[in-house]
Amino acid sequence: MQKATLRRQMRMLLRKMSTEAAQHESQRVVEKIRGLPEWQEARCVALYSPLALEPDINFLWQKTLKTFCYPVVQGEVMDFYYVSTPEELIPKTLSLPGGKTISLREPKPLAQHRVYPEQIDLILVPALAFGMRGERLGHGAGYYDRYLAHPMLSAVKIGVCFALQKYYDIPVEPHDQRVDFIVHS
Repeated sequence: MQKATLRRQMRMLLRKMSTEAAQHESQRVVEKIRGLPEWQEARCVALYSPLALEPDINFLWQKTLKTFCYPVVQGEVMDFYYVSTPEELIPKTLSLPGGKTISLREPKPLAQHRVYPEQIDLILVPALAFGMRGERLGHGAGYYDRYLAHPMLSAVKIGVCFALQKYYDIPVEPHDQRVDFIVHS
């Protein structure tokens, strides 16, 4: 199956999920993440601001002393910036290949708040689908693939998804990056 077809199918499946089910499954994902030794040992964690079709990991802010950073997309580049509270995230519309757009929230990209790849201990990675061997199907712009390929990034890479987003066989291209493992509801 081609990536574009699989993206359409996954978006349709995710849109059918009720808000209540998504909230319940998001809480299960957060509980699983909190139970991981990698989470407990990490000092600097790269989060994502969840889209409507992604697990809401904002509950990770509760009861923790970790340092969090979020991605900022500028042109073809994605970098991460420190955030002291989720309220610092501001709305942004991002253009994707094929004329699609997504609305997300990002921190202001202040130079003094930039987090370099080697500073991140754990990175939570969203996707439309994940394969059994850590393959990921993103939205098609390649931001995470480029970031995960950075030679200085030694962070543990955890794919985060709802159970229905696990797919047996994700098409893989040479530039596609895998996660170390997946946490799902």
